[in-house]
Amino acid sequence: PMTQEALAGRIELRTKAAFGEAMSPHRFRDSAATFLAIADPARVRMAAPLLGHRCLGTTEKHYIRADGLQAQQSYLEVIGRRRSRG
Repeated sequence: PMTQEALAGRIELRTKAAFGEAMSPHRFRDSAATFLAIADPARVRMAAPLLGHRCLGTTEKHYIRADGLQAQQSYLEVIGRRRSRG
């Protein structure tokens, strides 16, 4: 048996080796909620029970990063268009 801290450490070591960046179990939760919000916004309410939250407000406040990612993507698209115009 492993402690919660030992398991988290093992996950971080494995993700660092595989992807070049350590990813904590908590970041997997962020990723799951954010992916759901982006991929299927109509079903975003499923993220709360997925993460064990009683209400979507907690999930939105602490886990869903979709707005920030979409804002970043829009900004990069604008910059790309301006650069291509020369």
